[in-house]
Amino acid sequence: MTRTLLEAIQGAMSHFSEKQKLVARCILADYEDAAFLTSTQLAHKSGVSDATVIRFSGFLGFDRYADMQGELRKLVRGKLSQIDRLADDRQDESQSGMMQTASHLMKSDMQNIEKTLSEMNENLLKSVVDVIDGASRVYVIGSRSAYGLAHYFSCSLAWIKENVYPLDGTSSPIFDRMVYAKPDDVAIAISFPPYPRATIQLLQCARDLGTQTIAITDSMNSPLAENATYCLKVYNELLSYADSVAPAMSVLTVLLTMIGNKNRIKSKQYLSDFEKMWDKCHIYYK
Repeated sequence: MTRTLLEAIQGAMSHFSEKQKLVARCILADYEDAAFLTSTQLAHKSGVSDATVIRFSGFLGFDRYADMQGELRKLVRGKLSQIDRLADDRQDESQSGMMQTASHLMKSDMQNIEKTLSEMNENLLKSVVDVIDGASRVYVIGSRSAYGLAHYFSCSLAWIKENVYPLDGTSSPIFDRMVYAKPDDVAIAISFPPYPRATIQLLQCARDLGTQTIAITDSMNSPLAENATYCLKVYNELLSYADSVAPAMSVLTVLLTMIGNKNRIKSKQYLSDFEKMWDKCHIYYK
């Protein structure tokens, strides 16, 4: 297109139907979000039918909704890499209902990871890695549905770093572990809506003790972000009753890899010591 898509939408506003205008206003209000919505999701957000969104893209000269979506994504950050290689988002009629659901959910996870990556700040990421690597003690907080994420991160981090303490926040004695927290320690809290009170309270406690705090959450308006020295935003669109953990897990894996790479020799020594202990105690099946 000779003009940007946003200019084309604005210029054609008077020619749209009333329902198409709803789609146009939704895109113009937040095109960065619209760029990663399926046609069904954009229709829901605009308050119109899926067919209206498809006709809207056709009115603008696109053969497919995916083509219009591609133009929006280019506006967000230029040409995309892997995300443009995804298959057409429209349902394959040859698939069963079960496979259509699986395809939709897994592609949405991939899009959420891509959105998280696109807004990740390199300086912030470096600061978070440096703080965790340099901390005397690391407290990892995660309750209820985020407990699994916190357990994974603390367990994996403990293989390359001493004094890592997981806190699930489900019982009052957990708070007692924070009593010796100091400014050279760090507390990392992981949570997505709905936010458990215990996770918020533990992070507040760490902040009040002067400890550096890191939040891994869905929004800068999250109650965790309010109590965090550093906040890593993770897109976590809820597509079912269960949380989508793939984007958060991806971010945690990035942190673990970078922390391990920061002190390769030390990390290898820790892992070697653990492997000897695992073999001696027959921890893993061989």
